[in-house]
Amino acid sequence: MYRPQEDVINDFTTVGWRFESLDEVRWQRCANVTTEYERLKLRPTSLFEQLSDEEIAEGFARIELVLPSIEDGQPVYETSDLLVFAHP
Repeated sequence: MYRPQEDVINDFTTVGWRFESLDEVRWQRCANVTTEYERLKLRPTSLFEQLSDEEIAEGFARIELVLPSIEDGQPVYETSDLLVFAHP
């Protein structure tokens, strides 16, 4: 889905930027699990293109079975890579 990290670093360094570091950032994806599930039902990711309608329906059914047992008051977080560059 994404270009290799080395390619991105090369894109910047070949035009004068200096690679500084690879950091991790944690960010709030949504307010709670229920909100995340409602967003997921909109099928915003390309992963769904790889699945059959039956597989998607089965996956959502499994989520709906466990959703009531999940503590829903906490935000959902995700961790992502952050490439840091400096321009001379």
